[in-house]
Amino acid sequence: MSKVKNDRATIQLEGELSQSNAAELRMQLTEVASNFKDVDIDLRFVSFVDSAVLGLFTAFHRLIVNSGGQLRLLNPPQYFQTLLIHTKLDTVIKVVNNIDSPKSV
Repeated sequence: MSKVKNDRATIQLEGELSQSNAAELRMQLTEVASNFKDVDIDLRFVSFVDSAVLGLFTAFHRLIVNSGGQLRLLNPPQYFQTLLIHTKLDTVIKVVNNIDSPKSV
C-alpha cells in the first residue's frame, strides 16, 4: 500500500520480504520512484527481510538519491535495524524510528 503526504510517498510493507517476492517489490518501488523523489518505506509490520531485499533497498536508495531525492526506512524491526548497523547501511540509508505513517488520501 502506498500513501502520499507533502509530495513524499510512503510504502507500507508487511510480512516476509525475501527473494521469493523481491521481483514484485522491485516493480512496486520502481513505479513509486518514477512518480516521487522522496520515498519512505515503513517496515513496522515486516517479520523478515533477507539479503536479496537488503540489496534491493540499497539499489533503490541509489536510484532515489541519483534522482535528487531521499529514501527513509521507517520503524524497522530490531533485528533488521541491527543488520543495518552491522553492515553500516544505517550510515547510508536514513533510518527513522517511532514515526507514524501518513493517513491515506
